[in-house]
Amino acid sequence: MPFKSQKQHRFMRHLEAQGDLPEGTCSDWASKTDFSDLPEKAGSFIPLNQVDLFRLAKEQAQNSARLIQTHHDWELDRIAEQREDLDDLGIRAKKRRRRFGQKVASFIGEAYLAKLSDEE
Repeated sequence: MPFKSQKQHRFMRHLEAQGDLPEGTCSDWASKTDFSDLPEKAGSFIPLNQVDLFRLAKEQAQNSARLIQTHHDWELDRIAEQREDLDDLGIRAKKRRRRFGQKVASFIGEAYLAKLSDEE
């Protein structure tokens, strides 16, 4: 693989000197590179370990966004269920009040009729 810039060439030589790259890697790359028109810098060069960090940070951000969206959806579902439960309770309470009112009215009506029949 040819070098993209002189800066990359120096950096690879440095890594090879430290022992981070196998010996002969730079020589292999240099044999495939035309140094006559090699620029000093080629775009933005990021060392390999930083590329991994950027990739991991991007993945973590995406996972966090998915987690937040999932939690948000779960909260909305839970609130909707609570509203449905409250609506059901409200309807049941109205029915109970109506039935209780009917029972009270019928009891009062029966008591009144009984009182009238006793007076006669």
